[in-house]
Amino acid sequence: MTEIKTNETINVFPCTYILISRAIRPLDHETITKICQQDENFQKRVLDFLINICGSSVYTDIEFQDWSEYEPDKSSNGGCYRFSKHYYYNKDSDLWTLQYETSADMEYCPICGHFGNHEEYDDDTFIGYSCGSAKIISSTKMIQTVISFMLNYKDDTNHIMLVR
Repeated sequence: MTEIKTNETINVFPCTYILISRAIRPLDHETITKICQQDENFQKRVLDFLINICGSSVYTDIEFQDWSEYEPDKSSNGGCYRFSKHYYYNKDSDLWTLQYETSADMEYCPICGHFGNHEEYDDDTFIGYSCGSAKIISSTKMIQTVISFMLNYKDDTNHIMLVR
């Protein structure tokens, strides 16, 4: 095992040691260091996600919303929409499936996140999407995605994460 030394200062709270022990497997050294540089509340939220996403089905639905282009009067057909990446948990497979969503009234593909209808049919039977199939990720990758979002948009009110 390679020893990694850092000159970074971290904040140590009662939850920090548990956080690090839970984060060792799914997160890299740099990400763990960034998390440990945050306040106690942030560290507790990360620990909650580590516990309740990996190996648990407490959270079954995580949505990342981008409101940066949104304008209420133009949010359905005026070009200023809310966009979302919505992940749904499948307990049987322990995998997360991504669907794209928007506030726009026009057709929008849940598979690739582009405007238009990409559904394909054989006679009247739906057979899939012309752009491919839904992206599926592991719980470990979901943890990495959640933590990355939390670090990148910590103080950004235009980007919201909803967890159900």
